[in-house]
Amino acid sequence: MENGPDRENLSERKIDGAADHLVGQILPAVDLRASDSSTVNLADNLGTIVVFAYPEITTLENTTQARSFRDQNIQIQFSGADHIFGLSTQDCLDLREAASLLHLPYLLLSDSELKLAHGLALPTTQVDGDVLLERLTMILYGGKIIKIFYPVFPPDKNAGVVLTWLRENLPIIP
Repeated sequence: MENGPDRENLSERKIDGAADHLVGQILPAVDLRASDSSTVNLADNLGTIVVFAYPEITTLENTTQARSFRDQNIQIQFSGADHIFGLSTQDCLDLREAASLLHLPYLLLSDSELKLAHGLALPTTQVDGDVLLERLTMILYGGKIIKIFYPVFPPDKNAGVVLTWLRENLPIIP
């Protein structure tokens, strides 16, 4: 974790290798609260899952990644993803509000207790005393991380990059 950017510059990340250890990691069994008030344990989901992590949704300007996954949701699912989730350290109430305002067809997951972040050693940054996830996208299959996109820049292009990867690499044959 670093003391880094201010909230205005959260997307401007450099290649630092902070996610290099993630491919091949088995997901820890962590229950995450979702924007619909349900609980999701990513380790229990055996299909192909796309999880994009983002620092926070506070203004329209920092929702471009979430909106790009919203806009390409159907294509991503047709390309083999069984589920798409957004992940942040924001609390469930903030996520519920963001999902509603942005009309998201997928759930946002809260790791406000940092259990998944610590369990996987996800890259984080600290801003104004808050621990925020760095933008990254994980492709999960069978409870394991099989692909990482990090750093994610620009955020609005991330869903398209993921879609291309899915089209070129799925179906996965265990």
